[in-house]
Amino acid sequence: MNAMVEKVPFIDANILGYAYERSNPQKHSIAAHLLQPCWQAKTMLALSTQILGEFFILITKKAKKSLNPRIARIVIADIIGLPYWKVVSYNEKTVMTSLNIADNFDMPYWDSLIAATMTENDVSTIYTENIKDFKVPWIKAINPFK
Repeated sequence: MNAMVEKVPFIDANILGYAYERSNPQKHSIAAHLLQPCWQAKTMLALSTQILGEFFILITKKAKKSLNPRIARIVIADIIGLPYWKVVSYNEKTVMTSLNIADNFDMPYWDSLIAATMTENDVSTIYTENIKDFKVPWIKAINPFK
């Protein structure tokens, strides 16, 4: 376990998406401002391999002003390669934990997988637009747009 991750917040795919998608200037500005200290190597942020995959689909297929897939791959490669982005993965144990979370807290599987990945990496805060999706009491979901 990396001790730095303990105090590092997670960034959800929707926040990462708004930082790169400019159809909503207000949300773009807020998301970009939230990520800027990490890109400037001033603070660490965390996300999971699942969130990187969700971001790729979001920004290349679902966004109003989508990114070219080559550009999205460059962004993802930068996140993976830079030391102020902590990228965590999940495994078989995480999948089983997420199934228990989904059942116990009536959460969609993919959100429970994020919650399980966060829990296994001692991360307790996530920046997300979808705070209602994170019903587990040990995770603090923050909507930076409110």
